Amino acid sequence: MEDRNQCEHCFKKLSSTSALMQHLQIHSKDKIWKCSLCNKTFAQKAKLIEHQYRHDGIYPFICEHCGKGFYQKDRLKTHEMGHTGERPYKCDECPLSFRRKYELNKHKKTHNPNEKDKMLKHVCPICDKKNYSPSDLKKHMLKHSDKRTEQCPFCEKMFKEKYTLKSHILIHHEAGFNEFSKELETAENKVGIL
Repeated sequence: MEDRNQCEHCFKKLSSTSALMQHLQIHSKDKIWKCSLCNKTFAQKAKLIEHQYRHDGIYPFICEHCGKGFYQKDRLKTHEMGHTGERPYKCDECPLSFRRKYELNKHKKTHNPNEKDKMLKHVCPICDKKNYSPSDLKKHMLKHSDKRTEQCPFCEKMFKEKYTLKSHILIHHEAGFNEFSKELETAENKVGIL
């Protein structure tokens, strides 16, 4: 790859001039592609098509391991890394590695004390624990609550979080785990949770 195919905005290197030209549309303020259903606009036709898949409930990219569908090829690739254990983004300061580049970049900030303090800005009002994001704070708040919303379909036991329910089923109802996982992923696909 030559430097002439490098984006002047984000410095990403592309494989060809045509790939660079397509990539540059991401940085364009001209959003000429418009969704006929919700009027949202996009700089790239491909992004409009992906958006329309969501309206139509179409998931053209299917995982060969579990059958879960995705509307973006990149999301499928990242999902499949979960099956293969691949974590291509490695931290150069510790042994951790990640499936997504943005996760690595976020993690790298934790090695810098100044950045770490900036990132930990979502504070629990009960115990003052600092969290990285609103979703991390929401998960943390479950520890202070007796609310259990996830119910085991095999024994009616209740759990605070979905991952705890999955662990319970795997340990106590191993025979039903694969069936449960497929049903759960099918339900998530139908409501567009990816």
